[in-house]
Amino acid sequence: MAREIIHKKLNTGTLVQIKRTGEIGIIVRAKVKWHLSKSPYSYSVYVRGKKVRECREELIILGET
Repeated sequence: MAREIIHKKLNTGTLVQIKRTGEIGIIVRAKVKWHLSKSPYSYSVYVRGKKVRECREELIILGET
């Protein structure tokens, strides 16, 4: 039986927590990665005055817009 994986793109303004550091930030940009890995999206997260690039597996969603 075939299996399909559906990836949901997170919207800008979504409140997230980064797993490895525990810091909370806001998604300011979502980009499509053309080389497929676990998630086809890469996110720029604004944390403590600077932008950090993370993938979906490293984020915990706290609040969606």
